[in-house]
Amino acid sequence: MKKLDTIVGSVDPVAADAYATTLFGLEPHQIKSTMEAYQRGLGQMDLTNTHALAGTTKNERVMRCEI
Repeated sequence: MKKLDTIVGSVDPVAADAYATTLFGLEPHQIKSTMEAYQRGLGQMDLTNTHALAGTTKNERVMRCEI
């Protein structure tokens, strides 16, 4: 398992899960629970239409994404 030391935050839990999926080299649609939550209208899965904040605990680097 690869240790990423990354924190992901969002007011949209589906968007947070979708973004976190990409950290492991996967696509959000590959994760059944993310797809189910999106289909139930619980959040956005399209990472181009959302806002999230991700950063690492090692160097305090922060990356803003339109999630």
